[in-house]
Amino acid sequence: MQAQLGLNFIPGLGRHTISALAMYGIQTIGDFAKFDQEEIAELLGNSGIKYWRFARKVI
Repeated sequence: MQAQLGLNFIPGLGRHTISALAMYGIQTIGDFAKFDQEEIAELLGNSGIKYWRFARKVI
């Protein structure tokens, strides 16, 4: 199941961002996709939304 893939499978998402997301319990693409767009924008800024959209397409 693709939702269980690690965040490193999201193109362009760097290790520092992955580490920061881990502090919020976000470990997989599925975890990331569960958040809403506003929450991701608060965590990562508007640039994070493109990664979130990718995650939503994958699951």
